[in-house]
Amino acid sequence: MPAPAPPTGSITTTQTPERTIVRLSGEIDATLRTQASTAMSLVACRHVPVELDTSDVTFIDSTGLSFLIQCCTVAHAEGLGVSLPEPAPPVAALISVVGIDSLFAEPRQ
Repeated sequence: MPAPAPPTGSITTTQTPERTIVRLSGEIDATLRTQASTAMSLVACRHVPVELDTSDVTFIDSTGLSFLIQCCTVAHAEGLGVSLPEPAPPVAALISVVGIDSLFAEPRQ
């Protein structure tokens, strides 16, 4: 049996005093589960707004969408805002079709 293909995307985080920036790039799918868990842990432990940067996403499936929703759920539970500035076309199309645009309107605090 051939080895699984390496991920063709990434999920990374950057911390600033004002926010946690979660950058998604390439193909966002189940192969990024470990990276998603690491990013989610950081979102959960910091008490600052979250910015989801999806500008470099080329593909997103239901696993990636679930990650975005989980980021919102965790941040909103803490009373924090979540922004999704200028989402990549695949992300914008998916959140529009699913009807969850309002989750990413930042003001919460």
